[in-house]
Amino acid sequence: MIGGKSVPRSYSICSSPTQGSFIEITPKRVESGYVSQFLNDGANVGLTVKARGPYGQFCFDESKHRRIVLIAGGSGITPMMAMLRYIDDLCIPVHSTLIYCARSEQDVFFKSEFVALQTRMPRFHYVPVLSQPGADWPGWKGRLRCEILELEIEKPLESTFFLCGPSAFMELGRALLKDMAVEPARILQESFGGAVAGGKHSTPSTGLLKAKFARSAVAYNISPDETLLESSERNGVLIPSGCRQGSCGTCATKLLSGNVQMEQTEALNDELRSQGYILPCVSRPLSDITLDA
Repeated sequence: MIGGKSVPRSYSICSSPTQGSFIEITPKRVESGYVSQFLNDGANVGLTVKARGPYGQFCFDESKHRRIVLIAGGSGITPMMAMLRYIDDLCIPVHSTLIYCARSEQDVFFKSEFVALQTRMPRFHYVPVLSQPGADWPGWKGRLRCEILELEIEKPLESTFFLCGPSAFMELGRALLKDMAVEPARILQESFGGAVAGGKHSTPSTGLLKAKFARSAVAYNISPDETLLESSERNGVLIPSGCRQGSCGTCATKLLSGNVQMEQTEALNDELRSQGYILPCVSRPLSDITLDA
């Protein structure tokens, strides 16, 4: 609650899952960020927040992942810290490489902790890449590129890759890994910075459509420019949600009839897709629809 108004946001947890007494997040302050400005400038000790989760499938699994490569851009480092802290806490003998891309040394989060992790984790390899470094910077400079990946990553075809950062950064990362013949199933990613409300979309303009919610016995008219999650909340149908950008899968709901356009599908596995599930947070109607909600 900010000023008596509920303002939901999704943040990556950067503390280790072994920490049972607290949860740590690292919200970067942005000029257009209403909540990020409040958390950085106005939040005080004793503030009470309502939280739920965690959600999503972007996580390290020591039973499956023997060799991991974390590729982070900017504040996309936060979920990577949760993984590294977990590995450190439990002394898990996994080979881990972190390639962290930032603008300058001043923009690197957790700098001193990376130094400490390198002393405690013999199988941890830290690779900072700066796009605008100082004159005396000895490391990699410029954008992420194949040269860096090929020289810094051991056995890439046996590794599981975790990507997090701005959308353009992750698109670049996936393209580079594809060029290295890394299997798509070995590339996991987490997005941040949800879609801007009221932005332009390619949904055809068909006038108002009918949305029905079978379990709630609610029906209303919906514009094809509005997501199903936005419209359902406005009309009193509460569908559980998390990231609100198609990444976590929390809002997955079965489409009983009709057609929708989904902007993201990464959070739906093949089984859910075959059963007709959609992600209301990034779905807009193409026809009259009925949801199992």
